[in-house]
Amino acid sequence: MAKLAMQSPSAANESVAIIVRGHERGALRSDSLRTALVGLLGRGGMGSVWKARNSRGREGAVKLMNATLSGDESFVSRFKAEIDALDRVSHPSVIDILDWGRDRSGAWYFVMPYIEGQSLRSRLAKGIDADEVKAMARALASGLVACHDERVIHRDIKPENIMLKSDGAPVL
Repeated sequence: MAKLAMQSPSAANESVAIIVRGHERGALRSDSLRTALVGLLGRGGMGSVWKARNSRGREGAVKLMNATLSGDESFVSRFKAEIDALDRVSHPSVIDILDWGRDRSGAWYFVMPYIEGQSLRSRLAKGIDADEVKAMARALASGLVACHDERVIHRDIKPENIMLKSDGAPVL
């Protein structure tokens, strides 16, 4: 998703808080933990991605399905397939799923770690040297092999969907 300027959740008519349900792998887990959506990071065809902060100050990123799509079983099925696919792959170059569920309006969401960094698109705009490109390509190829080993095919690889951590490591 393209990175957008941060704005308040209420300005975008999105849920201000979601209940993060317990999930065995969730670093943000609790049956009653409230997570505030603090800024819009991007928007795509299925939903939006928000920077979030829980009551303990931990940050994450929440992909929230458009509430209007929650009644469309084909979209819900695709969103759940994305959750399942990401949850099966464990690799440093592939984003992890910390939790998932439905918000108060019935819209599906999943929680990922927040990556403090920039998109590959932003990095390319500043210029990038050949050695850096080779290192990123190796890391991304390794991540894609891990995906393919789990029969997961990433169908939207583009610079906007690749985040670079502060150390330059890429994450799909």
